[in-house]
Amino acid sequence: MWRGYGQLVSGGEPVAIGFCEADLTTLAKDSCFEGPEMVSYESGPIPEILDFFEGELDAGKHVETTHRLSKFVLLYKNKHFEEEQEYRCYCGGTFSSRDRRFGQFSEVGGEFRKVFRLSLGEDKIFEGLKNPLGIKRILIGPKANQSKIERYLKHYFAMHKCMPPETDVSKIPFV
Repeated sequence: MWRGYGQLVSGGEPVAIGFCEADLTTLAKDSCFEGPEMVSYESGPIPEILDFFEGELDAGKHVETTHRLSKFVLLYKNKHFEEEQEYRCYCGGTFSSRDRRFGQFSEVGGEFRKVFRLSLGEDKIFEGLKNPLGIKRILIGPKANQSKIERYLKHYFAMHKCMPPETDVSKIPFV
């Protein structure tokens, strides 16, 4: 996701965060998300909309077809992005009283968005996970200050009494 989030902005250092798939599965269930699922990188044309409809479109079939179509939109990317090998977690977009009660939402641009939590307990970054905050690896942008990022990670994770994730400099330029 460095194309969207890895740019050098306001003095920051560009990084891409590599999460542990098993930890993301645990965190997704806790936050009422689905996934992670691997993005499909197709080189062919987008399937015809009619391919999503099988038989008569009754009420149940409408819901199933809508779910299949939205999943396709969420998990399809052009072949040119295949080097990313991206996984995605997603939710149905529903907003319940439980979300409001437990503060599991955020307002972004006037819309309510469900929060994906990176820990299972209040400030317990390791609880129930294989890696702290589910972070397996940090990929550092080619032009970033590697020692600065590694110092930050060392101090942040030491504060929580655990080892920082491994770091590596990306060979793919962050754009």
